[in-house]
Amino acid sequence: MTMAAKKTEESKKVLAIKKERDKKRELLFFAAKKGDMKMFERALKHGANVEMTDNCENNVLIVAAQHGRVKLLEYLIISGFDVDSTNIWGESALMRAARFGHVEAASFMIIAGADVHFKTDYGMTALLWAVQNRKVDLIEPLLKHGADPNDTNIMGRSALRFALNLDYAEIAEILKKYGATE
Repeated sequence: MTMAAKKTEESKKVLAIKKERDKKRELLFFAAKKGDMKMFERALKHGANVEMTDNCENNVLIVAAQHGRVKLLEYLIISGFDVDSTNIWGESALMRAARFGHVEAASFMIIAGADVHFKTDYGMTALLWAVQNRKVDLIEPLLKHGADPNDTNIMGRSALRFALNLDYAEIAEILKKYGATE
């Protein structure tokens, strides 16, 4: 066999391995999005690595939180997943749950010990996401667990400023109750 033929054969093997890995990752992330525990466990059984990430470095914990899949969040955290792991933008599972409006998932992440003070690379916090998305029932739990109502993003906007700009009077009152100032 010539050197060129050997290289072609090796390239085919590498591509087959990558294709198989991508197939396992797709199954794992699809199961995480759907919250399908049987499919998730099947993907693991067939060799999917729970530490895999997507092209934005979201791990399965972040994906489960983003889609509000509380049972899968429980499973992953009990399995030892880092509750404050982040994606390429520095967003944690708690932030993704808050950003996408999954109050139950965000509340679970708070109880599981997620850092309510954590900021993304652009200064967003779970509280800022909850205010921006008008998730009134998530704002108080975040504040009760220590979220700073006066924290600002990189543009200098606080939760109160978001609430006032968006005309969310109820949210503004909650924030003021916890010490938010202009």
